[in-house]
Amino acid sequence: PWARLRNSVTKMSMLRYITVQIKEEIDRYGRTYDCGYSFIGLHDWSLPFRHLQRGVVMLDFSDEFDRVLAHNGPAALFTFSHEGELRVDVLRTRNFWQRCDVVPTAIEWCHCVLIDKATGWPQYALLTSPALCITHETTVVLRASSFDDALAQVEVEKQKVFQRHRTGS
Repeated sequence: PWARLRNSVTKMSMLRYITVQIKEEIDRYGRTYDCGYSFIGLHDWSLPFRHLQRGVVMLDFSDEFDRVLAHNGPAALFTFSHEGELRVDVLRTRNFWQRCDVVPTAIEWCHCVLIDKATGWPQYALLTSPALCITHETTVVLRASSFDDALAQVEVEKQKVFQRHRTGS
């Protein structure tokens, strides 16, 4: 289908086409066998790229260093780069470590929404230890049950910010 589509549609339309094809395959078979596609969430084209591998949605990391750190520790905070890939945020990781009452040793992925208390602006973050999921004087940390739930919560929080600015409150 690429050759037929290349001349008649834009790159974004091609991504939408691929996304719909993968979504239909997952709905039909519960998984996909072609791991070569990258796709963006159907409902929001600003979502980061994710890969399908044996029917499981996997997050993209900036490089092997970030991937190994996320899986093996030490516990860290990851945010999205401009390329839509997870990258360790060293300064905030240090900040969150310093605020922990216990040393975060257990590696368990926590999909979170970080909300800046000064502006109310939300941001997705992957924290790799529950000990890091603490609210402090500059940031509210909301823990979600999944990656998709965290992204949905980010959108809800963004709408709250937009509404406050529209009404001037």
